[in-house]
Amino acid sequence: MAAFLTTAQKVDPAYYPFFLLLARAGLRPGEARALKWSDVDFANRKFTVAHSLSEAAEIEETKTSAKRYVDISQELAEALMQRLCDREKTSTNTSGRQLSEFVFYNRRGNPLDDSRVRKHFLRLLRLCGIPDHRVYDLRHTFATLLLSKGAPITYVASQLGHASPNTTLRWYAYWLPTDAARYVDFLDTDSKPDLRLKRNGIASSQQRP
Repeated sequence: MAAFLTTAQKVDPAYYPFFLLLARAGLRPGEARALKWSDVDFANRKFTVAHSLSEAAEIEETKTSAKRYVDISQELAEALMQRLCDREKTSTNTSGRQLSEFVFYNRRGNPLDDSRVRKHFLRLLRLCGIPDHRVYDLRHTFATLLLSKGAPITYVASQLGHASPNTTLRWYAYWLPTDAARYVDFLDTDSKPDLRLKRNGIASSQQRP
């Protein structure tokens, strides 16, 4: 992932923020393509995800037909803010041009074409020497990395927009941390005996209420 994003930033800066968003926020590609600037809350670092774009470029509801709010990482926020600044600079240099309401758009101001996104994605994979993957796999990587770092499955489920954490568990249980044996020690924290040495060297304990 690091190699892919670094390569994208260097050789394909126009598409870098799009791929970074999939990797850092876990949106479905259609949801990312449908994202508008009005859906981006920089102050609270949140996305409002309520729509998706079909392969036929039609605005639809999300897969679960539900609106959700997705956190924006600091790195992603900075990349999007830079994109917004570049967009505004371009508008001042091009008289009479109406700014696109979409975060990611083509030269005409329309949402990115699905086939063109795939083309850029596959090109970057080849440059990195990474075996073939789908654009959607960036969403999977988002989920697996979060879970492997110990993020609660309920949080990951809400970010992904799954109707139930059971869906997340079914697909990503393999990536949950497996060194769970140490968790039983958490139960001892509140009831740990208070050991005090007596003058005669015998320890006594006072159980906490």
